[in-house]
Amino acid sequence: MTPAVAQFSTALHDLHESAGLPSLSDLKRALGKGVASRSRIHEAFTEPRLPVWGLIELLVEELASRVPGGPETNDEVRRFHVLWLAASREHPPASTTPKDAAPTFSSRQSHTAPRPEIIGRIGTLIVYRAISEMGWHFQEQVFDYGVDAHIEIVNSDHEPTGQLIAVIIKTGLPYFRNRRGQGWVLRSPRPDQLKYLLGYALPVVTVLVNPDSNKAYWVHISPSNTTSRSDGWEVTLPENQLLGPDAAEALRNIATNRER
Repeated sequence: MTPAVAQFSTALHDLHESAGLPSLSDLKRALGKGVASRSRIHEAFTEPRLPVWGLIELLVEELASRVPGGPETNDEVRRFHVLWLAASREHPPASTTPKDAAPTFSSRQSHTAPRPEIIGRIGTLIVYRAISEMGWHFQEQVFDYGVDAHIEIVNSDHEPTGQLIAVIIKTGLPYFRNRRGQGWVLRSPRPDQLKYLLGYALPVVTVLVNPDSNKAYWVHISPSNTTSRSDGWEVTLPENQLLGPDAAEALRNIATNRER
């Protein structure tokens, strides 16, 4: 075990102890059925290999919330992300396949779905992974009106360009029920939200995440792609617009040539 991995492992065990040493079964229940198996959680604490970040983020959030008078949960997540990144440079994570890049759940596995906030975190992690595979930067937003994150375009010389795209992330199988042609329709009952997004300082894309398949689909929120209705507005996300390296050119064009 390398020094950085050992430091990460020690910090994780210390947090587990500070949280009252919850059992593996307790943690499995807290994360939600189907999010992570008991054996997978056990491996995160015992395997010499570095666990994938998606699982660690969820575990740290849960454990930190149980520490009486402890640091803010977000601060702990940031601290562990720094430790995990340092460890990953010395020792790659146990698995970097799409299946393991972020925890997933399947509606076939249980009649009880994970908590909505867990589903949301899974979606954010899937989008984060897709943007990272493009070599771009991903920054979550906390206080924006419906905007979940910003993406910064990075050029071929691996330099940030300052060109940003705002991202709205919608995660969950219910969003995929309204099929239209070769895509899915998202509707909002708030016409004021559309006005806000079209006038946003950055171009905005909506990303629809399927947590069963780890796939994310995107669409640009523009006047030509959205439709106002008497009861709000809607947009269709094309099935062929997968978020990932193949979307880089189109997204770069959106960032540099915003439609108004």
